[in-house]
Amino acid sequence: MSDSRTDLPTVDLSECENEPIHLLELVQGHGCLLVLGGSPLAVLQASQNTEAFLGTPADALLGRPLSQVLDPLAVRGLEGLAAQAGRADLPPLGVYARPPADRGRLRRLRATAHRADTADGAVRLIVDLEPVDEHDEEAAEATFEAEGIAQAGLTESENLYQFLDQAVHAIAGVTDYDRVMAYMFHPDWSGEVVAEARNPDLTPFLGLRYPASDIPSQARRLYLSTLLRVIADVNGLAVPLTRADSVADDGPLDLSRAVLRSVSSYHIEYLRNMGVGATLVTSLVIDGALWGLIACHHMGPKTVPWHRREAVARLTARTSDRIGDILSLQRTRQERRSRRFLEMVQGRLGARGNPLDVLFFGGPRLSDVIRCDGIAVHSPDRTATTGNTPAPRTLAAFFARAAAHAENGVFVSQALADTHLFDDLDLPGCRGALVAFPSREPLVALACFRDELVREVHWGGDPNKPVEVDAASQRLSPRKSFNLWREEVRGHSRAWEPWTLDLMRRLADTLARGLGGTTGAAPDPAAEVAALAAAMDDLLDRFERRAGNLLESLDLADNGALLATPQSVLGWPEDVAVAANAVFRDRFDVDEGDIAEQPVKTVLRALGLPGTITHLPPGGSMEVEWWSGVSGHRTLHVLRRGLFALARGEAERAWVIYAFDDVTSFYRTQKALGAARTQAMARTRGRTEFLAQLARELRAPLHAIQGFADSLTQDRTETHADRYRDYAGEIRSLSGNLLDLLNDLLDVARLEGGGEPGGSGVFDLTLLVGDICREVRDSGRDHGMAWDWHLPNERILVQGDVGALRHALATLITAALRASLPDGPVMVRLTMERGGEPRVSVSDTGLGLGEDDLIALRRPLDATLAHGGEPHRGIGLALVRGLVDLHGGGVTVTSNPDSGTTVHVTLPRHRVVDRDNLPGGGAAAATRPTLRTP
Repeated sequence: MSDSRTDLPTVDLSECENEPIHLLELVQGHGCLLVLGGSPLAVLQASQNTEAFLGTPADALLGRPLSQVLDPLAVRGLEGLAAQAGRADLPPLGVYARPPADRGRLRRLRATAHRADTADGAVRLIVDLEPVDEHDEEAAEATFEAEGIAQAGLTESENLYQFLDQAVHAIAGVTDYDRVMAYMFHPDWSGEVVAEARNPDLTPFLGLRYPASDIPSQARRLYLSTLLRVIADVNGLAVPLTRADSVADDGPLDLSRAVLRSVSSYHIEYLRNMGVGATLVTSLVIDGALWGLIACHHMGPKTVPWHRREAVARLTARTSDRIGDILSLQRTRQERRSRRFLEMVQGRLGARGNPLDVLFFGGPRLSDVIRCDGIAVHSPDRTATTGNTPAPRTLAAFFARAAAHAENGVFVSQALADTHLFDDLDLPGCRGALVAFPSREPLVALACFRDELVREVHWGGDPNKPVEVDAASQRLSPRKSFNLWREEVRGHSRAWEPWTLDLMRRLADTLARGLGGTTGAAPDPAAEVAALAAAMDDLLDRFERRAGNLLESLDLADNGALLATPQSVLGWPEDVAVAANAVFRDRFDVDEGDIAEQPVKTVLRALGLPGTITHLPPGGSMEVEWWSGVSGHRTLHVLRRGLFALARGEAERAWVIYAFDDVTSFYRTQKALGAARTQAMARTRGRTEFLAQLARELRAPLHAIQGFADSLTQDRTETHADRYRDYAGEIRSLSGNLLDLLNDLLDVARLEGGGEPGGSGVFDLTLLVGDICREVRDSGRDHGMAWDWHLPNERILVQGDVGALRHALATLITAALRASLPDGPVMVRLTMERGGEPRVSVSDTGLGLGEDDLIALRRPLDATLAHGGEPHRGIGLALVRGLVDLHGGGVTVTSNPDSGTTVHVTLPRHRVVDRDNLPGGGAAAATRPTLRTP
């Protein structure tokens, strides 16, 4: 699917956002829950399924002392947790437990308890009880060993995505879930699957995005406070709690930290729609903030014992720590690059050099450090630009509006059109801007611009319809489709990273202090403007002197580059060529003298390129076809970008660069891949149609066989022996046809899979064709039909797989007999062509094939489909073509509706080993029968 933003009904998601999912007082049914309080500890609340685990109904447990509910060892542990006054933040306690009077009737339990004291300080314990095996300690030991192996598999990789891939595979190895994903939140709280370990049979989710509404804000808050959550059975029934009279008026119980806490019915429906049967989710927390999740999915119910949950929690904690380290390392590296660049600018200022030379043409330039497509410096009477920026005459108004909406010293946007601040300004190609202001009065600005980044976001379902609304009840329910939804995002640049904002602030301050001639707290604005104007004039002089050399030093890879300056030619604005780099001169076989001072349009036309290239806007590009005298037809990607411009009042000097990239190989590969994809899709459609046709063909004989068998079963008399013989004959015939069909299918499958012919040998083709014809006649597969075969009076010795060719020719002859009318003859001929190639022709008198059918039969897979109503012939012909192709031969079909079909099988001449005439025609006569009539 793809994005089509039509008018969609507004859906209020506050119902999902405000649902108190931690106060539902529901638990999952694979365990039971107790709430303890008082002194001594007694049961204040219990889930209504306690009888299955404790042997006592919930109502009977209410108010009962804990010593009457669990064994003494468990009681001592829980009382110890309750005795630690004022420590509601204690970690959960895990102990084994049994009912005190249990005599082996009930399973052993694992109790996980945590403090949940009331607002007035009353002690409360929430105890989750889950059944475990009698030898659970051994299982726990095995889990700890598996965790050790998993921990060892987590290397100290500095690549975030590689490390996350290691993490999900490590957790998958410990938990054995069908799918384990690393899910990273984006700034808008949408999420993306950035690593995945899955069962090979499952559809991959890697790279899919999910809208923020899939994990609403209150769920994210819970993930931050409770780092692990398990749903053992998505289709299981939630169990409510019951409470004692003494706490009947208390507020809803907060089950945020309870292992057995049930979840929102909305989330359960969401998982069911995804086809998920059980989940385990752990939180990735970096510097106290929710960074992402590790989400484990299983297609059926799955309980996870306490020791595996703890192992996953430890693995996730290490993953979170390492993610934090990697992000910190990335920030440190970027900070180091920024500091070096600032030091370079400060060094130029300290040496009374031109800092703008560093910003525009240094090594690295500001555009290299901040990864932008253009930069601009503006003062009240001058504006200098490089790269793709708005025109200098537009920038004064742009900066004035940006300054009015700046925050913390910078204006930042990755979608300028969405701000609606600049709708009346021409901003060709510029979609994002980051502007810092060394001075507000007078206005001095330093800006970076980024081009549009057209990107395709792959969503897990339509992000415009995260929920569905029931027409009758107006109830919200999660979307039912999670199929890939492609959304093309336009009008945006790449987002500005936080460090870029910090660098621009610091750079603006550095310029203000350096150009203002002071190291104090208050630079002189007038001195700053004067120094900046002088720096811009000096930059222009430097550029004019070294324009040609600068072109060679630009990082253009292997692109040809043509430098030009906009001028007025005969009263019309036109780009005039200044210089070209060596790659351009070599590729187009021109000299510098052929280019300099010539209109770019004239230069291009002389090279056989379209003059419309000069109509490209700044930052625009196009593909053109060009014939090279050396390498023939080529495809070139042409890009026009601004290199440098300086506006002083109404006067403006500018230079642009045309870059020519040879993308021929890319386009040829792209076309080949497109053709292969089209062929693959056609084959897929063909297989689907073929399976449907095959089902129809199998249905008729199977129904007939079933009918005959029913008749034989129901008729107990002995007076219908002749009828039974007829039925048996029909069953035998139909069964034989089905067996032939299935054998052909198996052979077609073998050939489709790249099967090779069997053992090669030398055999007599004349004798082979005669043997096949006699076998078909003697087997009765001709049903007494009139047919004949004509063979030459010579031996034709050929080399090949005799079994494969026997099968191919027998398939052709049988298909012709099946297709022919009862009174229509079938003819088989073996001839030698003039070029020495042996040819076997099989002609029938069936309904024939139309033009569409013949076109289909020429396609490899579509040969399995005969639109004229004879699908088995199509299967057989596909098989024949495959077997003959393995010998280097060919198969041709000639046919017309209502006049029969002829199939020709021709073997290549190099397959013929020898030929000689048979004496007296004996052998040939022995293989050539007379005409048979019914």
